[in-house]
Amino acid sequence: MSKKRSIKSQPLTEVLNPFDSGVTYADFLKSLPSGKTATEALKNKCTPEQLEWLEIELKIFKNK
Repeated sequence: MSKKRSIKSQPLTEVLNPFDSGVTYADFLKSLPSGKTATEALKNKCTPEQLEWLEIELKIFKNK
């Protein structure tokens, strides 16, 4: 069984990757530095396709 990652266990300077197992969108958004977008924060960690998909998903998530 996978252990759920918590933002509390991560260093404050690390941006969580929402594609990692156990990372929620809420945790990811809390880990983003102020003024940075998901694309800016994950530019070298994800593919352009993943970043495009994530931006759409986050818009939907924020509107709930």
